[in-house]
Amino acid sequence: GLMAANPVPATVYTHCRSKKHNIMSDSDQKVLEKWLFSDLSLNNAGIILALYSGMRLGEVCAARWGNYDAMSGTLHITQTVRRVMVDPAAEYGKRTELIFSSAKSDASERDLYLPEVLQGLLTVQYQRFESLFKRTPNADDFIYNTVGGVMDPDHLSSYWGDVLDGLSLPHVRFHDIRHTFATRAIEQGIDVATVAGLLGHADVTTTTHYYVHPRDASMRKAMAAVAPVGAVTH
Repeated sequence: GLMAANPVPATVYTHCRSKKHNIMSDSDQKVLEKWLFSDLSLNNAGIILALYSGMRLGEVCAARWGNYDAMSGTLHITQTVRRVMVDPAAEYGKRTELIFSSAKSDASERDLYLPEVLQGLLTVQYQRFESLFKRTPNADDFIYNTVGGVMDPDHLSSYWGDVLDGLSLPHVRFHDIRHTFATRAIEQGIDVATVAGLLGHADVTTTTHYYVHPRDASMRKAMAAVAPVGAVTH
């Protein structure tokens, strides 16, 4: 009763189109994979983990050895890390800091059974840690541990752009690796509910709307199967 009229019906709004997300083509991914596996550097290993698991950038960097069960090949996703602005007026180098937080939702906290390629990769990471730090990692050590501590997600994202430029590949965001993973999984016959669980989505609608993208090859294959039910008569 405080307002004489409801202003909502007079509101003017325009249709908002969903932001276009990109995925890598098969040929581009093959070029990328050849480069990544030719040099299993720390940064390249981080990209490989994202490429074959669908993990978010912050989840890759925040993963700790205590989250990984080598016997079962299972990685428990519990945290994410991101760089945030804390003081725009501070001197350069102190304006931002890395902030750890729990997974985005209950669904985001999940167990991922890693394929053999990633289990082998984490074995390499374990050996790299022992060689670099002259000790075995403990539960709190990061899987992608640098001399300064956790791998900076902004650094890995920037490196990702440099890799694409160096290989003359079309630019896609690091987050688009998730879109690529989801699309490949659906094309290989994995059901949407399972893909949603792998990505850490509470609702399959999020997966189908934002992360699954039909490609030309798939659409051509689907349309080629369209045919008259019975004999065509003239």
